[in-house]
Amino acid sequence: MRAWRWHLLILICLALLFAPANYFAARYLSRHPPIPPTSNVDLSYGPDAARLGYSVATPPDQPQWPAPTQVQIEWSLGYRLIGTWSSRDGRPGHQMRVEEYGWPLPVLVDAQYWWPWDEPEWKSKYAPDPSIRIAWPGVVLNPLIIALGLWSVIAIPLLLVLSIKRAYRQSRNACVFCGYPRGHAPQCSECGYTAAS
Repeated sequence: MRAWRWHLLILICLALLFAPANYFAARYLSRHPPIPPTSNVDLSYGPDAARLGYSVATPPDQPQWPAPTQVQIEWSLGYRLIGTWSSRDGRPGHQMRVEEYGWPLPVLVDAQYWWPWDEPEWKSKYAPDPSIRIAWPGVVLNPLIIALGLWSVIAIPLLLVLSIKRAYRQSRNACVFCGYPRGHAPQCSECGYTAAS
Protein backbone atom coordinates (compact mmCIF):
# COMPACT_ATOMS: atom_id res chain seq x y z
CA MET A 1 0.00 0.00 0.00
CA ARG A 2 1.32 3.44 -0.89
CA ALA A 3 2.47 5.67 1.96
CA TRP A 4 -0.21 8.32 1.39
CA ARG A 5 -2.91 5.65 1.74
CA TRP A 6 -1.48 4.66 5.13
CA HIS A 7 -1.56 8.28 6.25
CA LEU A 8 -5.13 8.69 5.01
CA LEU A 9 -6.17 5.47 6.79
CA ILE A 10 -4.56 6.70 10.04
CA LEU A 11 -6.37 10.05 9.72
CA ILE A 12 -9.73 8.33 9.16
CA CYS A 13 -9.19 5.99 12.13
CA LEU A 14 -8.26 8.92 14.38
CA ALA A 15 -11.33 10.89 13.25
CA LEU A 16 -13.59 7.89 13.92
CA LEU A 17 -11.98 7.48 17.33
CA PHE A 18 -12.60 11.13 18.25
CA ALA A 19 -16.15 11.31 16.84
CA PRO A 20 -17.95 9.75 19.86
CA ALA A 21 -15.60 11.49 22.31
CA ASN A 22 -16.45 14.80 20.63
CA TYR A 23 -20.18 14.37 21.25
CA PHE A 24 -19.95 12.92 24.76
CA ALA A 25 -17.50 15.61 25.91
CA ALA A 26 -19.94 18.29 24.71
CA ARG A 27 -22.81 16.46 26.42
CA TYR A 28 -20.84 16.34 29.69
CA LEU A 29 -20.10 20.09 29.43
CA SER A 30 -23.81 20.80 28.86
CA ARG A 31 -24.61 19.10 32.18
CA HIS A 32 -21.63 20.60 34.05
CA PRO A 33 -20.84 23.95 32.39
CA PRO A 34 -17.55 25.44 33.59
CA ILE A 35 -17.40 28.90 35.11
CA PRO A 36 -15.40 31.08 32.71
CA PRO A 37 -12.65 33.16 34.33
CA THR A 38 -13.36 36.87 34.57
CA SER A 39 -10.53 37.55 32.12
CA ASN A 40 -12.47 35.72 29.40
CA VAL A 41 -15.35 38.18 29.08
CA ASP A 42 -15.99 40.47 26.11
CA LEU A 43 -18.56 43.27 26.30
CA SER A 44 -19.82 45.17 23.27
CA TYR A 45 -22.23 48.10 23.28
CA GLY A 46 -24.09 50.16 20.68
CA PRO A 47 -22.81 49.87 17.10
CA ASP A 48 -20.30 47.14 18.03
CA ALA A 49 -23.11 45.04 19.52
CA ALA A 50 -25.33 45.69 16.49
CA ARG A 51 -22.49 44.53 14.23
CA LEU A 52 -22.19 41.26 16.17
CA GLY A 53 -25.94 40.65 15.96
CA TYR A 54 -27.75 37.65 17.43
CA SER A 55 -25.76 34.42 17.58
CA VAL A 56 -28.67 32.16 16.55
CA ALA A 57 -31.75 32.75 14.42
CA THR A 58 -34.71 34.53 15.98
CA PRO A 59 -38.23 33.02 15.72
CA PRO A 60 -39.13 33.12 12.00
CA ASP A 61 -42.81 33.97 12.58
CA GLN A 62 -41.93 37.31 14.23
CA PRO A 63 -40.84 40.60 12.67
CA GLN A 64 -37.11 41.21 12.55
CA TRP A 65 -35.77 41.79 16.04
CA PRO A 66 -34.26 45.20 16.73
CA ALA A 67 -30.49 45.37 16.57
CA PRO A 68 -28.78 44.42 19.84
CA THR A 69 -27.52 47.20 22.05
CA GLN A 70 -25.35 44.98 24.25
CA VAL A 71 -23.56 41.67 23.71
CA GLN A 72 -21.61 39.82 26.40
CA ILE A 73 -19.50 36.79 25.56
CA GLU A 74 -17.90 34.57 28.22
CA TRP A 75 -15.81 31.54 27.34
CA SER A 76 -13.61 28.77 28.59
CA LEU A 77 -12.33 25.63 26.89
CA GLY A 78 -15.27 23.90 25.21
CA TYR A 79 -17.87 26.36 26.50
CA ARG A 80 -19.18 29.73 25.35
CA LEU A 81 -22.00 31.83 26.81
CA ILE A 82 -23.42 34.64 24.66
CA GLY A 83 -25.91 37.10 26.16
CA THR A 84 -27.56 39.53 23.76
CA TRP A 85 -29.90 42.41 24.71
CA SER A 86 -31.76 45.10 22.85
CA SER A 87 -33.41 47.93 24.77
CA ARG A 88 -36.42 50.01 23.73
CA ASP A 89 -36.69 53.48 25.21
CA GLY A 90 -34.37 52.48 28.05
CA ARG A 91 -36.44 49.37 28.87
CA PRO A 92 -35.39 45.77 28.22
CA GLY A 93 -36.83 44.57 24.94
CA HIS A 94 -35.53 41.43 23.28
CA GLN A 95 -32.99 39.15 24.89
CA MET A 96 -31.21 35.98 23.94
CA ARG A 97 -28.98 33.67 25.98
CA VAL A 98 -27.02 31.06 24.03
CA GLU A 99 -24.73 28.40 25.48
CA GLU A 100 -22.42 26.53 23.10
CA TYR A 101 -20.64 23.32 24.08
CA GLY A 102 -17.76 21.69 22.21
CA TRP A 103 -14.29 22.45 20.92
CA PRO A 104 -13.03 23.85 18.59
CA LEU A 105 -16.50 24.28 17.05
CA PRO A 106 -19.72 24.03 19.05
CA VAL A 107 -21.38 20.60 19.03
CA LEU A 108 -24.44 21.39 21.16
CA VAL A 109 -26.30 24.72 21.30
CA ASP A 110 -28.84 25.69 23.95
CA ALA A 111 -30.74 28.95 23.34
CA GLN A 112 -33.31 30.88 25.38
CA TYR A 113 -35.34 33.84 24.09
CA TRP A 114 -37.20 36.68 25.75
CA TRP A 115 -39.41 39.17 23.93
CA PRO A 116 -42.37 41.44 24.82
CA TRP A 117 -44.87 38.63 25.42
CA ASP A 118 -47.94 40.84 25.78
CA GLU A 119 -47.59 42.77 22.54
CA PRO A 120 -49.60 41.25 19.66
CA GLU A 121 -46.92 41.86 17.03
CA TRP A 122 -44.49 39.61 18.93
CA LYS A 123 -46.81 36.62 19.38
CA SER A 124 -45.05 33.42 18.31
CA LYS A 125 -45.75 29.72 18.13
CA TYR A 126 -42.07 29.02 18.87
CA ALA A 127 -41.03 28.06 22.38
CA PRO A 128 -38.91 30.65 24.20
CA ASP A 129 -36.80 27.83 25.65
CA PRO A 130 -36.37 25.21 22.90
CA SER A 131 -34.55 22.00 23.61
CA ILE A 132 -30.82 21.75 23.16
CA ARG A 133 -29.90 21.15 19.51
CA ILE A 134 -26.98 19.53 17.71
CA ALA A 135 -24.67 21.79 15.66
CA TRP A 136 -23.74 19.49 12.76
CA PRO A 137 -20.68 21.43 11.53
CA GLY A 138 -19.03 20.82 14.92
CA VAL A 139 -20.09 17.16 14.98
CA VAL A 140 -18.54 16.54 11.56
CA LEU A 141 -15.52 18.87 11.56
CA ASN A 142 -14.22 18.64 15.17
CA PRO A 143 -13.02 15.01 14.87
CA LEU A 144 -11.32 15.84 11.56
CA ILE A 145 -9.62 18.94 12.99
CA ILE A 146 -8.40 17.09 16.10
CA ALA A 147 -7.27 14.04 14.07
CA LEU A 148 -5.37 16.26 11.63
CA GLY A 149 -3.72 18.13 14.50
CA LEU A 150 -2.70 14.93 16.27
CA TRP A 151 -1.47 13.39 13.02
CA SER A 152 0.61 16.54 12.32
CA VAL A 153 2.22 16.42 15.77
CA ILE A 154 3.15 12.75 15.38
CA ALA A 155 3.71 12.19 11.64
CA ILE A 156 5.49 15.35 10.50
CA PRO A 157 8.52 14.91 12.83
CA LEU A 158 8.72 11.21 11.86
CA LEU A 159 8.55 12.05 8.14
CA LEU A 160 11.23 14.70 8.62
CA VAL A 161 13.56 12.23 10.40
CA LEU A 162 12.89 9.63 7.70
CA SER A 163 13.69 12.04 4.86
CA ILE A 164 16.95 13.13 6.59
CA LYS A 165 17.93 9.46 7.08
CA ARG A 166 17.20 8.65 3.43
CA ALA A 167 19.19 11.67 2.21
CA TYR A 168 22.14 10.60 4.40
CA ARG A 169 22.03 7.02 3.08
CA GLN A 170 21.77 8.24 -0.50
CA SER A 171 24.85 10.48 -0.01
CA ARG A 172 26.79 7.35 1.13
CA ASN A 173 25.55 5.40 -1.93
CA ALA A 174 23.65 3.01 0.34
CA CYS A 175 20.15 1.63 -0.02
CA VAL A 176 17.75 4.36 1.10
CA PHE A 177 15.41 1.71 2.52
CA CYS A 178 17.67 -0.52 4.63
CA GLY A 179 21.06 1.27 4.59
CA TYR A 180 23.01 -1.66 3.07
CA PRO A 181 25.87 -0.61 0.72
CA ARG A 182 24.41 -0.68 -2.78
CA GLY A 183 27.37 0.02 -4.99
CA HIS A 184 26.34 0.86 -8.54
CA ALA A 185 23.51 -1.69 -8.80
CA PRO A 186 20.04 -0.19 -9.20
CA GLN A 187 18.58 -2.82 -6.87
CA CYS A 188 19.65 -3.49 -3.27
CA SER A 189 21.15 -6.97 -2.89
CA GLU A 190 20.02 -7.10 0.78
CA CYS A 191 16.35 -6.07 0.73
CA GLY A 192 15.55 -5.90 -2.99
CA TYR A 193 14.55 -2.22 -2.94
CA THR A 194 14.93 -0.64 -6.39
CA ALA A 195 16.19 2.93 -6.28
CA ALA A 196 14.34 5.47 -8.38
CA SER A 197 16.29 6.56 -11.41
